[in-house]
Amino acid sequence: MKLTTNLSLKKPDYIDPVDIQDINSNMDIIDSAIQNKVDNTRVLTDVPLNAKFTDTVYTHPSSHPASMIEESVTKRFVTDEEKQEWNSKVKITIGKTQPNSGWWFEEID
Repeated sequence: MKLTTNLSLKKPDYIDPVDIQDINSNMDIIDSAIQNKVDNTRVLTDVPLNAKFTDTVYTHPSSHPASMIEESVTKRFVTDEEKQEWNSKVKITIGKTQPNSGWWFEEID
């Protein structure tokens, strides 16, 4: 079984049986490692002397301009003309039988 570099967490290989105790042990190691780094409101760690902090509140826009979308061969916009062409294709009519009523027909777009 391999171990992680920093905290020596157990990393079972694909052929190793996975033991719940190993998972629990890993969780305990992680919990101890972050105990003095985080509380409910702050990250308690060393910060560079000249670090600048800003309060940023992100508001997601209700819409996006189409120009921000990156098109590719598999992801691209369709013009109104292309939509109209697709929608005007010939419909196929298939004959089917229904019990006790003979033939009926269904159009498939």
